[in-house]
Amino acid sequence: MLIKGWVTAKWGTTAGNRRARYYQLTAAGRKQLDVEMSQFERVIGAITRVIEAV
Repeated sequence: MLIKGWVTAKWGTTAGNRRARYYQLTAAGRKQLDVEMSQFERVIGAITRVIEAV
C-alpha cells in the first residue's frame, strides 16, 4: 500500500515508550478504499441473495 501511494507512514513513540510505525490514508488510498468497499458490497449482496433463495 505504501508503494502504491495509498498510505503514508511515519515512525513515532507509543504511550509505553516503544517505537511504532503510524500509517495514514492518502486521497488515493481513500479512492481505492471506496473501490474495494463497492466490490465487497456487491459480493456480500450476491451471497445474501443465494442464502435467502435456499
